[in-house]
Amino acid sequence: MTITAGFYNSTFTKSLGTTNVGLFPVPVLAGSQFPQSLSGGPNNSYVVFKSTKNLPDDIKLIKYLTTEQVQVDSVDELGQLPNNVTFKPSAEFQSQQPLLTSIYDYVLVKKYTLGEAFDNIMPGTVCSYWYQTNSGVFGGSIGPDSAAASMQTQMQSYLATAATG
Repeated sequence: MTITAGFYNSTFTKSLGTTNVGLFPVPVLAGSQFPQSLSGGPNNSYVVFKSTKNLPDDIKLIKYLTTEQVQVDSVDELGQLPNNVTFKPSAEFQSQQPLLTSIYDYVLVKKYTLGEAFDNIMPGTVCSYWYQTNSGVFGGSIGPDSAAASMQTQMQSYLATAATG
């Protein structure tokens, strides 16, 4: 068992076979506000900076990259869910991508919410610190409360630096 992101889906199934690999949501604590939720989802993020000199072309490129066909064509290479809301897994997709299909089952059939993964929305320095801190928590050298306080300090530091340039 491993806790990892979807970009390993293709690697795992190609190496171990489709019948030897599966996934399940990380269990939640009793009384959780969101007992049926998955972290992550499509991991293709696109950014247009406000300083761009080519806004129409940037938008055109993003619209192209998020078309269903481009997303489906990149599944095998990326091992990620297409991030086009019109996509529905075909029978061929289901047989070739059982892990991704099971995520669709959780979201579309079992009605799990799909929240954006922490490292998809946070600044890189904060993500790096988060991974290091999590290793300490899981390894038992840092308590969860201490880790949360430390993360808060790290984020405040980042925001103060970002505000001043």
